[in-house]
Amino acid sequence: MRYSSLILSGALLVSSLGSIQAQTKAAADSTKSTPVAAKTAPERPQQVVGSILYYGPVRLHQPLMVDSVNINNARYNPQAASSGRLILPEEKSFSTLSPGEGNIFTTSVDSLTDAKMSEAHYYNLYLHSGTYSKGRLSVECTATWELYLDGRRVGGGRAAAGIADSIPVAWSPVTLTPSLHKLTIKILRAAQPDQKKQIDLRVGFTPSKAGADILLSAAPRRYPDQSLILYGTTLSRVNSSPSGKYAILHISEHANMKPTSKTILYHSGRRVGEISGAPAHAQWMPRQDKLYFDQWTSEGRTLYSFDPKTMEREILGHNIPDGTYTLAPDEQTLIYFPSEQGPQYKKTLDRFTSADERMRGFRSRNFLATFDLKSGAYQTLTFGARSTHLQSLAQGVDRLIYSVSTPTPTQLPFSRTDFYELDLKTQQVDTLFADTRGISQVSYTTRPEYLLVSGSADAFDRVGCVLPDGADINTYDTQLFLYNRKSKEARPLTKDFNPTIGSLSVSSTRFEAYFLAEDGDRKAVYRLDLASGRITRLSQSEDYAKGFTLSGDGSMLYYTGQSALNSDRLYSVETKKGREYLLYDLSAEKLKGVELGTMKDWDWTAPDGTKIQGRYYLPANFDPNKKYPMLVYYYGGTAPVGRMLEGSYSLAMYAAQGYVVYTLNPSGSTGYGQEFAARHINAWGKRTADEIIGAVKDFCQAHPFVNDKRIGCMGASYGGFMTQYLQTQTDLFAAAVSHAGISAISSYWGEGYWGVGYSTVASKNSYPWNNPKLYTEQSPLFLADKINTPLMLIHGLSDTNVPAGESWQMFNALRILGKPVEFVGVYGEDHWIIDPTKKYEWTSAIMAFFAKYLQDDPTWWDDLFPKGTH
Repeated sequence: MRYSSLILSGALLVSSLGSIQAQTKAAADSTKSTPVAAKTAPERPQQVVGSILYYGPVRLHQPLMVDSVNINNARYNPQAASSGRLILPEEKSFSTLSPGEGNIFTTSVDSLTDAKMSEAHYYNLYLHSGTYSKGRLSVECTATWELYLDGRRVGGGRAAAGIADSIPVAWSPVTLTPSLHKLTIKILRAAQPDQKKQIDLRVGFTPSKAGADILLSAAPRRYPDQSLILYGTTLSRVNSSPSGKYAILHISEHANMKPTSKTILYHSGRRVGEISGAPAHAQWMPRQDKLYFDQWTSEGRTLYSFDPKTMEREILGHNIPDGTYTLAPDEQTLIYFPSEQGPQYKKTLDRFTSADERMRGFRSRNFLATFDLKSGAYQTLTFGARSTHLQSLAQGVDRLIYSVSTPTPTQLPFSRTDFYELDLKTQQVDTLFADTRGISQVSYTTRPEYLLVSGSADAFDRVGCVLPDGADINTYDTQLFLYNRKSKEARPLTKDFNPTIGSLSVSSTRFEAYFLAEDGDRKAVYRLDLASGRITRLSQSEDYAKGFTLSGDGSMLYYTGQSALNSDRLYSVETKKGREYLLYDLSAEKLKGVELGTMKDWDWTAPDGTKIQGRYYLPANFDPNKKYPMLVYYYGGTAPVGRMLEGSYSLAMYAAQGYVVYTLNPSGSTGYGQEFAARHINAWGKRTADEIIGAVKDFCQAHPFVNDKRIGCMGASYGGFMTQYLQTQTDLFAAAVSHAGISAISSYWGEGYWGVGYSTVASKNSYPWNNPKLYTEQSPLFLADKINTPLMLIHGLSDTNVPAGESWQMFNALRILGKPVEFVGVYGEDHWIIDPTKKYEWTSAIMAFFAKYLQDDPTWWDDLFPKGTH
């Protein structure tokens, strides 16, 4: 067996960093082509096309001859001058040609009589590859030609006397990543004696492997591949104006692996146009339908408003202070969030008062201040050795609520938070909540005597808890409370509401709140009537609402969302009537011509009667009579796997590789109620592993199209831990991938940036000294001898959350034990792989590993990591 600790960097062997990924190995010209040996029947391509796209001719003039030769003493050659360059017109400019006898495409041309003129003709085709594949392209042409794949020259040849099956063809070998690839044949013609009156062309393709999912066609066809899913256009966020009549939509795009963005203005549900320059990054003013932003001028940092109706800007203030700020509801005050830098880190040795100080910037402190645009007065509001954070600002800008957190290293959850109200006129401070550990956010409502509080179910003496007294609570399962300031009593609002509360917005004109909530694997926008406690779902069309924005008067709501098999869409909702309107269907544009396959729900019932929600994906052109390898994806770290098309672990993207993909949300996930979420505490694989194993076995029995000898599993972070732990409990899987996985709970607890904090829930009141059984028997590293499954450990080498040592130590253990293991590190990346190029390479490594073990095809893996490189 071969062990590998190969490292991914920005120059991995997957090349093709263009708009579509393709790695090509080809002859540069006809002298490098490989004709079939003489005296044998010439090899013919396995695939030919029934049509081709054509554009031309493009006339080219000879340049002005300043000299008769160039610096290298060579005369001008029109064909050489344009060789290797490919600049194509828009696709709509091409026409469609049909072949004649023998699948030969014929184009009539005029004779070129002017020696100073030449011309080019372009023929386009597409190569759709469902998997990582290799093959050979054949070109037969009666004119000088060049072959391009995704804009890169991969071959060329001189004019042939004719085209016939008896004449050997020129072959150009190519390597294709799973994607849609554009193939272009460029024909170059110059004036010469005995010119032909037509161009004859025949193109074909032969895959290296029989049954390969490759199609040569004039029509673009693709699956949800890496280029589309990882780098396609997305709707990043939307912001509503105070009246709700306007909205600005921010769109994220990628150009040559570099992220870009644009901002679109909507008015009354209609797209107005794109906003550019500084206003594109502006925010809405609190009361007027105007945007505000700042720019540096000769008079310092100048604050402007921008009217989308007139497209005019107006100065709001000159020489405003540096720093981050927001405009208060009176539109005359800026709320600043100044930061004070703490003690400098020393270059040789240093004293750390907290493990959190490993993170740069942790020693700095944040405070609050105001700036009056009329008087120019800058007022510092808070000061001290601890940071203060703005919680809520009253509409009259006369009061605000802020919080202060204090470390408590000997008492869970190792910090306490105090909430205060500051009277901005008198500077008087009142304590709202002191020494709290269950409250996370406090907001004003339209009724002064009431505050809206979010926190865990153990807040306010567990008044919102449904679990028995003394039972541990999963504090990641967020609840809402209405707090009466006069009676000092809190009324639980979501005690019997299973979805977990996410982002929250309180109406400034109605006694209402709006929030995102996880409802199992779905996420939706809800309205909460604070008086009655009634909760109403507002987002209806999408399975997964990504984000929302509320108008100032609460009459209009905008949200973006997607579902299991569609990309982003933008909607508006009339909150009173509940009417929803589709404003922008990005999905229709993005997925045009994309074959997605299908998704179906499949829930599993555990032996104790617990229902485990799950779903599975099938590839396009699925044949129920065939046997397919299967991938299983999970997280298990208390958050559910959302019902979305896109993401780093897009399940539809993996299904497109020829897999059945099954995902499930086992016990401990939020979004299914307090009791279900509490199962995560002190579990570390207990019950969760049994549920995953049991569900996978029953799924295979219920679906005969699954090859139960070719099952792979993968997960990231806590899901990476689950991958490792599962292999210590079963030999069910034929291959496993752990990204940033935890191998030893004790080392992660002490070394991971989030280790101690996360363990206040996952390992509540359990430490290596009082519960060594948990830290050893549930740690995959201590059970490494039980692992037999080929395991790939992949990790960002700059990971501060789950340090790369978690993978290194498991890698070392399995090597000593002689078990099949691979370690792939990603240079310069943290817990999430962010860099576009490295993200593509990281995903490629995972896909290549599974192809090797589940599809018996090591080609991709061997190309990424050639044998003998270490």
